[in-house]
Amino acid sequence: MSLVIDKQTRDLINELNKTKQDILKIKASINKILNKSTSLVATGSFGQEASNSHAALEGVQGSGPIHLSSNEITHLDFFNSTFAEQFDFKITSNGTVITGSLEKTNTGDLTMQFANSEYVVLDCTPAKTITITAGTDIAPVLRYYYVLQSAQTIITEGLSWPSAEHIKVARINVPSAAFIQTKNVYSNQNINNMNSLVAGDLSGMLVHLGHKIRESVGATYNSGLAGAAGAGEYLDVSGGTTVRFKMDAGVIIQMHHHAFNAVDTSASSVVLVRNFSGTNWNDISNIYDIVNDSLGATINNKYFNLMCIAIASKETDYVMINVPSGSYNTLANATEDKDMFDDLTIPLEFRGVATLICRMTIRKAASAWVVHQIDDLRGITPSSISGSTISGGYSDVDAIAAVEAEATLVLSGTITNPASNKGYATGTTGQFSMKHNGTNAFLLETSGSLFIGVTAANQDIFFDIRRNFQLRDLNDGSVTLLKLDSSGRTLTIGLAADLISTTINGSVLISAGSPNVPLIVRSIDNRSYIQIDDDATSGVIGVDNDAGNIIEISNFAGNLDFWIDFDDSSGHFKGAVVIATDLNITAGDIIMGGTGSDDEALQLPYLTQAPATLVNGKMWMEADGLHIYYNGAEKLVAGV
Repeated sequence: MSLVIDKQTRDLINELNKTKQDILKIKASINKILNKSTSLVATGSFGQEASNSHAALEGVQGSGPIHLSSNEITHLDFFNSTFAEQFDFKITSNGTVITGSLEKTNTGDLTMQFANSEYVVLDCTPAKTITITAGTDIAPVLRYYYVLQSAQTIITEGLSWPSAEHIKVARINVPSAAFIQTKNVYSNQNINNMNSLVAGDLSGMLVHLGHKIRESVGATYNSGLAGAAGAGEYLDVSGGTTVRFKMDAGVIIQMHHHAFNAVDTSASSVVLVRNFSGTNWNDISNIYDIVNDSLGATINNKYFNLMCIAIASKETDYVMINVPSGSYNTLANATEDKDMFDDLTIPLEFRGVATLICRMTIRKAASAWVVHQIDDLRGITPSSISGSTISGGYSDVDAIAAVEAEATLVLSGTITNPASNKGYATGTTGQFSMKHNGTNAFLLETSGSLFIGVTAANQDIFFDIRRNFQLRDLNDGSVTLLKLDSSGRTLTIGLAADLISTTINGSVLISAGSPNVPLIVRSIDNRSYIQIDDDATSGVIGVDNDAGNIIEISNFAGNLDFWIDFDDSSGHFKGAVVIATDLNITAGDIIMGGTGSDDEALQLPYLTQAPATLVNGKMWMEADGLHIYYNGAEKLVAGV
């Protein structure tokens, strides 16, 4: 006998089955809220304790009439190898044994889910424990802790994560047991992948994943955002002093795809200049309004770089421009950003919504902007841009411009291959010259030698010495050829073995080993003298201006052995020559000249008798005339 069911009855049965499934769904939700392991059978019984196997949850999952489709069950695999609850795995030590303890945060058991779609309770009341393998304080060991699907009741320790299915618990850097007893482990990372928190913000794993991605990865470029000013350019400079920014629409990925609107400052759009000199976040439509760098220096007739950054926003998207902190005299230095002036800053407040677009290299002239280069930065993070050279610094051309612009210049570093001769190298390889007014060299290095001097009249050289100054032998650093003691105002010249110490103010000492060169030494009272004796007891040569231009050679006590007195006005002999001992001239003649009207004459000694020692050529005067001793006899030239 067959039973025929009409359409109306069949529809009613379907509605009843649907209602029953809805009831089962409500009961399952209640069970979840109560956090009880129950069995929901097709008959609808509720509250009976049973197995945790999903196969026993008939009517929800497993055999028999089902509530969840196989696809919905597959989606739950998202939670495989996790604890359902937040947990704590903490480390303690008694000084000998190290113990790890696992339990639900705020105490309690943990619910595990593995790939076979079974919920398994891990008994953590009291806390589940494991003995930790110790390292040493100077060589800690990295240990991994997990629960294997094949050993669900214990915590396992390993040197890495296993390939078999497991739930991660912690990764720990373990020192000695004694260290842990008083200070704890070096690091303990609990691997919490729970569905929901039981402490803190109570949000689930999906919220945490989204937050992590937004905060760490940030916004990234997806498509579009090309220059719309023609030929891929972002700036329309056809208006001379009116410069417009134009960019196509595009897509930026935050957590999800964001449609970024087109930007055209010739219409209603504006750009935000984050570090506009004097007014941060200045909104402008004419880019030509940027006249200074971020520090306030003019960029007129200079080369500089503008960084363009897209800012995604729910209502209106913007382009942010970062102005550099300086500019350049040459295009090459600007494109290299030689001195690291470019500003790649994306403020932390815009993390997750901002991404780079491009860098534009521009020269601002008096009546127009010239775009020289556009670097496409779409899809590139700021940290991946190498940008400037590490050392930075001036190029040769910029250094020359800086020198010529400064009244006072301090040079440092190395300058190579310059192109001029003012305050820097002259262009010849291996040569360095510093000049005054581009003409007179006062410092010149050439062929390994350094020269200090001037080439024009009335130019003095001054050395302001505030510390000791020495010149040393290149081949032997222990040999000092010249030493200036700034504290004692003493200058010593000579080899190291011949140096003489002195405390005489303003004195100059020349050792026996010094070169045989002329030397003029002038004391502070304008009296010149040279001390040539090694024992400082005699042998002083000097000029005593107070005594009337006397050149004298005397002993240290001042007793004159030789002196010549000059006429003050004519410079001729006026007084006498005094010689305490013999004066020997071994070569040459004594020549005396005169005009017949001056007092130039040779005066012989006037004696009362012949000298005690007579040698050929000796002459003297007596009362009877001129006496000459020659050919072994005394001869008389009688007076008239």
